[in-house]
Amino acid sequence: MVMAIGGNNIGRYGSILKTEHHPASFDIVHVKEANGNIFATRSQNLFVIGQGHQSSITLPKGKPYKLTILEEKAERIQKKSQKVVKQKK
Repeated sequence: MVMAIGGNNIGRYGSILKTEHHPASFDIVHVKEANGNIFATRSQNLFVIGQGHQSSITLPKGKPYKLTILEEKAERIQKKSQKVVKQKK
């Protein structure tokens, strides 16, 4: 299990799928998150936090994966509608 500590994927974590070695360039690692999303980043942006699917450290609470733009929008609309319902009571 690895966690991204740099780049655009910072804070995301998952299991390594494969590593691409590019001579005279950066090595690219493909990581699969718990929800099935796959992202790629440079190997220097990753930090090993466990073995297999088990982490050796306590992970942050909340969602371990990044939401898509549509999922973020749906979540914001849902929270806003719940807030309006509470105000009416």
